[in-house]
Parts: sequence; C-alpha cells; structure tokens
Amino acid sequence: MYYLTKILPQVADTNMCGHVDCLAFARWCDRARAALYEELFPGFRFLPHGLVVVNVKTDYLRETFLDDRIEVRTWTSRIGEKSFELTQEVWRTRDDDPTPARCSVSVSVFCAIDFNVHKSEPLGERFREILRKYQWDPEESRS
Repeated sequence: MYYLTKILPQVADTNMCGHVDCLAFARWCDRARAALYEELFPGFRFLPHGLVVVNVKTDYLRETFLDDRIEVRTWTSRIGEKSFELTQEVWRTRDDDPTPARCSVSVSVFCAIDFNVHKSEPLGERFREILRKYQWDPEESRS
C-alpha cells in the first residue's frame, strides 16, 4: 500500500498569481520520501552505504494553486538487485471541488551505493523488507 504525506503549499511554491510552479512538485515528492529515508537510514545516517537518484520522470496532469490541499502518495513500484523504483502521485482537493484530482505522477529510480568505494552495491535484505512493505500496484487496487 502507498503511504500518504499531506502538504500545504507555500507562497514560495507559486508564482505571483498563486499558480504552483512545477519545481514545487519535486520538493513535495522529496519531502514525502523523508519518512522512507528515515526508516531505511535510522537517524538519517546515510554513510557509508546510501542511495543515489539515477532517474526521475514526472508527468504533470493538472495545475495546482496556493489554496489547494495536497497529498503525496508514495509506493515502491519495483525492487531490483541494486536499485528500486518509487512512484509518487500528487493529488489535490479544493474547497469548490472536494473530489480528489491527480495532478502529477513521478517515477524515481534509486541505486544503492557504497560511498567508500563510490560503486553500486546490492540492496541489503533489511532494505528489501522495508521496500516490500510499501509495494503496491494501483491497477490491482482498481480491479
């Protein structure tokens, strides 16, 4: 199942007309991943074994505004030997339309790395257990 992070847009996320800039979506997704980072790296101790982002793809589906209520849904969509993929969706609700609307979909690929030798390494079993807790397929949920 996905985990949920609620975010209130800030003025700094917008242009002067209250329209949220696309870069805010990346910051929101990063903020939503913090809970996973802390679970993978207790106390945020990333060294000597850590993660690097090797790819991010975002599709923007709807615009958002300063007065929207934002939720970021995050789940593990793939676990490989040395890497894994997280999918994140940004959803909004509004006072004039309380039906949630999906605004973006981001897929990020992370690679496990040993910073001592600056090389990728296999994901450890503890990492895999944590990532499996958040594995989810939205298509299976809809059927």
